[in-house]
Amino acid sequence: KLQTITIIDHANQKPTGTILLFNADPSAATITDNDAFAFSTDAGKVVATVAVASGDYVTIDSKALACLGNINKLVQPVGTSLYAAFVVTSTPNLAATTDIQIAFGFEYIN
Repeated sequence: KLQTITIIDHANQKPTGTILLFNADPSAATITDNDAFAFSTDAGKVVATVAVASGDYVTIDSKALACLGNINKLVQPVGTSLYAAFVVTSTPNLAATTDIQIAFGFEYIN
């Protein structure tokens, strides 16, 4: 069960959009830095979406942090891995792909 998502934005740009979780590799989708997202035939692989708003962020020491909690979404991979994409709707000016770090918190249910 997906419980939390933590975003660390080292560039303090506070990007907004939607985090998509896929139950299998979305290899047919277009997921490229600085390019428009396109599902192609992979829309059926989405098992969770989480909206990220500008109000979710706080700035501490010139870094933006967003801690999204109480998500409570059951997710199950087809194999052993889940995949994620952050589809950004704002226009952040990031210097490097490493400016954004995302951590997912899960509760294992047997």
